[in-house]
Amino acid sequence: MTAGIRYYDHARAVLGEDFISPEEMVQTRRLGRLVYSEEVLAKFHSATLFPETFLWCRDNGMGLVAGPPIPMSVFGMRARGIGYFSYQDFVNAWDCEKFAHSDKVEPVWIAIHKEPIADSFREIWASQRGMVSDPLAIPNVAEVAWGLIAYKAVRNICLLPHEHVRTSSVDSDGCHVGIGGFREHGFSIGASWDCVKDPDLGISAARRFPPA
Repeated sequence: MTAGIRYYDHARAVLGEDFISPEEMVQTRRLGRLVYSEEVLAKFHSATLFPETFLWCRDNGMGLVAGPPIPMSVFGMRARGIGYFSYQDFVNAWDCEKFAHSDKVEPVWIAIHKEPIADSFREIWASQRGMVSDPLAIPNVAEVAWGLIAYKAVRNICLLPHEHVRTSSVDSDGCHVGIGGFREHGFSIGASWDCVKDPDLGISAARRFPPA
């Protein structure tokens, strides 16, 4: 083990199954031939993660997940056979939406809320947006999708089984894109007007930890 990944043991001790490393992502067969180059692994290993980081993630209900080996959009994930996307979403032409190609999850550590932000249901987008503040940010749809994929592929856990969360991604009608409802068929991607108050639609939050 190199000096750069000595924090793995500490992360696992604090976060348990809520810490998912790139090495674990590679080992699972559910993601196909996912390969991290030595250069990318070195960046993950050199990231500045302190014991306080893991405690903060645990205390805020967040999982710490390694991003993909290259920047990936939801279209890119699906094209590579990665993920648990509901087929019907793409029959409905999400593939043609700009966000499906342009919004990407990067090869960085991502702390992501395992559940929607508390009290964010039955709120319009403007209100939900105000519930997320530094050091957190509202993730894009690819980042949330990757978090859902990682938990299912590595831990066999379906996050957001009943709820959806709005993301920072926007469709061609100007609506913020939601994701969730992760069940046997996979998770779904959809959008509703920002003025809509939905009892099952909350907001997500994440924090990125790039290399030092």
